[in-house]
Amino acid sequence: MDTLVRGGTVVLESGSFRADVLIRNGKVAGLVQQRKSTPFTGQVIDAAGALVLPGGVDAHTHIGITFGEFKTRDDFATATRAAAFGGTTSLLEFAFPEPGEDPGEAVERRISQASGRAVIDFGFHAAIVQRADADALAGIERAAKLGAPSVKVFTAYRGLMMLELGDILAVMREAARSRSLVMVHAETEAIVERASGELRERGIADARHHAQARPAIAELDAARSVLRLARESGATIYLVHVTLPEVAEEIGKARTAGVRAFGETCPHYLLLDESVYTRPHGERFVCSPPIRSAEAARGLWRSLGSELTGVHSDHCCFDRAQKKVHASDSTRIPPGLPGVETRLPLLISAALSGRLPMNEVVRLCSSEPARLFGMPGKGSLLPGMDADLIVVDPRRRGRVNGLHMSTDYSPFEGMAIRGGIETVVAGGQLLVSGRRGAFRTLHPPAPTEGVSRPIGRRLFLAGLAGGAGVIVFGDGLPSGLRSWLEGPLGELSPGDGFHFYSVTGSIPSWDRARWRLTIDGLVDQPLSLGIDDLLAARQQRVKADFHCVSGWSVSGVSWLGVSVPTLLERAGVRPAARALRFESADGAYVDFLDMTTAQQPEVIVALRLADAPLSPERGAPARLVVPFYYGYKGVKWLRRITAVDSARTGYWEARGYDADARIRH
Repeated sequence: MDTLVRGGTVVLESGSFRADVLIRNGKVAGLVQQRKSTPFTGQVIDAAGALVLPGGVDAHTHIGITFGEFKTRDDFATATRAAAFGGTTSLLEFAFPEPGEDPGEAVERRISQASGRAVIDFGFHAAIVQRADADALAGIERAAKLGAPSVKVFTAYRGLMMLELGDILAVMREAARSRSLVMVHAETEAIVERASGELRERGIADARHHAQARPAIAELDAARSVLRLARESGATIYLVHVTLPEVAEEIGKARTAGVRAFGETCPHYLLLDESVYTRPHGERFVCSPPIRSAEAARGLWRSLGSELTGVHSDHCCFDRAQKKVHASDSTRIPPGLPGVETRLPLLISAALSGRLPMNEVVRLCSSEPARLFGMPGKGSLLPGMDADLIVVDPRRRGRVNGLHMSTDYSPFEGMAIRGGIETVVAGGQLLVSGRRGAFRTLHPPAPTEGVSRPIGRRLFLAGLAGGAGVIVFGDGLPSGLRSWLEGPLGELSPGDGFHFYSVTGSIPSWDRARWRLTIDGLVDQPLSLGIDDLLAARQQRVKADFHCVSGWSVSGVSWLGVSVPTLLERAGVRPAARALRFESADGAYVDFLDMTTAQQPEVIVALRLADAPLSPERGAPARLVVPFYYGYKGVKWLRRITAVDSARTGYWEARGYDADARIRH
């Protein structure tokens, strides 16, 4: 049966607009113009006056794990149930190997533990702990083939998790070969051991001094070390639970230097400060790294959306009794805080309070993790995506209480909160309901209709999961809706088989009389060419299949335009030029080609597609075509080509895509 989420304001990472969401066969089938007179005979979910967001993606949870002498109180049934009440419809958990297991075997074991129990979609990160021997390294690729997009390592917890830096470098090299992302818990263990030892000698090792036991310099030192290793190895690196703006700054520096570096933080580092350790029962707030100063928290807010591209829970469901056992020694208190249910409500509340835009909440908590960790169909509500969504009443006020996690406390207990998640849909099925402040009910799927499933790996780009297109009623989508379409997945345009992509959510306008393509940089004769200048040049036809890394292709595409070598010859490229920088008129998208690649005769600035002028959606008036590369190298709405001394990091490479975009079949 079709479902219509009616009357709400849809929020995507690129903006918001009023539209109904049509769901069919577990997918978003269309964004529908709101018309009171439109008849609909299927299931209707009332979203009048509410916000409709993509379901949350939590990429950092710890469910049913043992840490030292303690085991978390939850399992996949209870944890995913709590996640659903908190608006999270997909999560990524860790597969820590048991003795004798390699990473691939650990992933297989954890998939079997979650299958049939989770009520939302799930996936796993691989992990290597204590020793990176040949079997462990070989297991990285096996884990990747099972769907694990990443492998986690620790510079902390000697004897339990920690790897020496030499082992981490070996992991990074293997991960780069397997195209897996490396997640790092970054704290230098030697610094932590010295600091905690000194506190113990002074008899002040309790929770009140936890922040001193794991000092900020331990995190900063480890972050700098592993970022250098990532640059050496060519690996993509992701720093988990960043607590310091200085670490975020190091991520930004590494990215500028060409490292594919990313970072996340957590709600407790944004919304709490180290004074929590002086409260009664401060042991309940012990986590690693510790909660830092209020000043550090303010710095993290400023880093969101730039150096830090995710906010995740780092959920560890210990209870008060477990935290109390070793309250006098913070190094023995089980580290971690419960948060899988509170993450998204807290960020939504922050947006409604004006701390960040609501579309940034979507980006940080849904879209960006879905892209980075290769989760097909997640993180957006554009047609063809999985029908995972939440309905939020922005008018509600309340406090954090009455939670569903398998623990007896929350670090945010009693905190005032704005907005309320009232309805959750996962895979097209109603999972949580209860509008207008009524008691919310979980609707678990029947065993034969399970919502949850392991999430397959589609590393570097979350792609179209099915062949759904846009379905509209009446006169179709509002005319302004097209300008809000977001990357990486947009509408399926009728007729030509291409999907529409825009990283800014808009299509640049252009005027034929004033438009110019600039060619500058390390050239003898800078050029400023109008559209008529390009059409008057010798035209070259390139016919090739077009491939997108998200999985779709268009066969036998015919492009017509001017070869890049012809333009370079006219401009007189200097010997110092080793690469070309291509800039889009959207103001955000740039990419690079090394000069050897750019000089290939089939690399063209295309002006026509199938013997017709390029349409706005396809990049009018001019776009780059590199037929032997995946489509993300083909810069649309091209306005500038600059000869430079070296190739740097392009738009999608900075977000985890492979710099080598060559098509290999």
